[in-house]
Amino acid sequence: PDFAEFYGQSADFAKAVEASYCDDAKTKGNMYLGKDGWIFNREREIDFGREQLSIYDLEYDDIVFWLIEYRKALETVGFKDEVMLIIPSKGLLGKNYLSEELEAFLAENKTEEHYQEMRQAYLDAGFKHVPDLLNVVGNSNNDTFPFYPVDHHFTPYTASLFAAEAAKAILDNEAYDALTKTPVNTIVAEDIFTVTGW
Repeated sequence: PDFAEFYGQSADFAKAVEASYCDDAKTKGNMYLGKDGWIFNREREIDFGREQLSIYDLEYDDIVFWLIEYRKALETVGFKDEVMLIIPSKGLLGKNYLSEELEAFLAENKTEEHYQEMRQAYLDAGFKHVPDLLNVVGNSNNDTFPFYPVDHHFTPYTASLFAAEAAKAILDNEAYDALTKTPVNTIVAEDIFTVTGW
């Protein structure tokens, strides 16, 4: 199908998506149609932080304290210089597709502030690499959809950006050279590939 239409950029698609809402979603009123056929679920994709620690749950210093304890726990099992990817909500990455109502809700809920606060909490807790993925996506190709419009999964393009950030942190890490690398020969479709594992 045409790329633009396939990703929800048509009125017919938007109507079809809206018509497909189940009765339960319509009754609860937590499914919202954004611009160009985008679907947003207020609980999961707009109010960033409710699936994470947030200022609504603990004081900031308490959040940092528990993240420090979390980092210590990781270190006891061999993880050091952890890479933490704080994934921005679909609402933040899909701002161009928010309706006026959802845009107001995003601002009222201080969604971006919560995201930045959580990122800063990890940094204050001693995690060395916590990239600002919101800016990573924002500075990339703005014509590329960060999420699939009809669900909360991000697209392969956005996934590759996030993976590149993680890989950069790992490759730049001094501990990388100390890792034990084990070549493993794998036969797939009569071709032999060498995979390096740790």
